[in-house]
Amino acid sequence: MDSSQQIRDKSKQSEKRDLCVIGTNETADRITQFVERYNLFNIIGYAVDRNYITENVFHGKPVWAIEDLNDIIDRNKCLLYVALFWNHLNGDRRRLYERLKQENWQFAQIVSPLASVRGRIGENCWVMDYVVIQEGAICANNIIFADFCLIGNGAKIDDHCFLGARSTIMGSAHVGKQTFIGVNATVFDVVHIGNKCLVGANTIQKYDMPDCSTSKIFKFRKCSTS
Repeated sequence: MDSSQQIRDKSKQSEKRDLCVIGTNETADRITQFVERYNLFNIIGYAVDRNYITENVFHGKPVWAIEDLNDIIDRNKCLLYVALFWNHLNGDRRRLYERLKQENWQFAQIVSPLASVRGRIGENCWVMDYVVIQEGAICANNIIFADFCLIGNGAKIDDHCFLGARSTIMGSAHVGKQTFIGVNATVFDVVHIGNKCLVGANTIQKYDMPDCSTSKIFKFRKCSTS
């Protein structure tokens, strides 16, 4: 028996909660495959704003209008997951999450059994394979942790962030709200990254960044055609 099969069998031993995925986009497709691969939740359906409904069925389950959810699902039994990626510097995901939060919905944590979460994470977080969140790390709500990223001891990640694959947030660093950390980027110990910042792929960030700033190592120029 392979390791993934063992993980699925182990997951079956615990009762699964119902889950409604918010979205019918590529991210919702990925979340569905992820949840089903590890047998994490029982997906009962999908929901989008009424004006964005283009199909009645997605992955074999019904698609509902968000406006009708309260009349369709039991909010005491079913969790939501807002399946949006880092569009508009995580702003789309933030706005939809905050809107549903104000309506008192409860949100899931989507956590790979291959991840090691030894710190704290909030709701509507997606923790992908081989992520390590060390002791003392405090991660807020609505965060995406892509494969192999590392959150060091004592680090703090605020709401609505995206952490790219193999990114590293060193011990006691602080990443502000709605910030994007690119693939393989490293934020050094004790460094403070402000709100709505962008740290590009492969960047090594040794110094603090003010709100709404960008740090990246690649610069592009037009090549000669001669």
